[in-house]
Amino acid sequence: APMERAPDGQSAKGTVLQILDGKGTPPEDGTPDMKYGGAAFELSVTAPVTCKIWVRAWWDGSCGNTVYVRLGEDGKPLTVGNDGTYNAWHWLEAPGTFALEPGTHTLFLLNREDGVRFDQILVTNDMEYFPQGIEEE
Repeated sequence: APMERAPDGQSAKGTVLQILDGKGTPPEDGTPDMKYGGAAFELSVTAPVTCKIWVRAWWDGSCGNTVYVRLGEDGKPLTVGNDGTYNAWHWLEAPGTFALEPGTHTLFLLNREDGVRFDQILVTNDMEYFPQGIEEE
């Protein structure tokens, strides 16, 4: 909480993760953390890889148009978003690239602002790829 799973007919598979407007944001001086709300996803890597991370998001407005992405428990939280596309699904790229060693890694999507929805995360080693619309598995 306050991130929750909810139905959404316009999303990729009919379900989103969302933080409803007014449901809460972390304190301004707080370090991004799961205790303020978020979701964790496991990634398995079989060989060393450099990748990009994309998030498909829906923003309600300019006061709710960012999320934190963190790779690993000790990774630096990165702000994704802060764009002006509202009330429409669109893809946003996490800043930078990520070097992953073989093994299991945890990708965190963490609360930064309320009034946000997410339905897909894409991790790719194709540095030229720019996702469009709904990504198929």
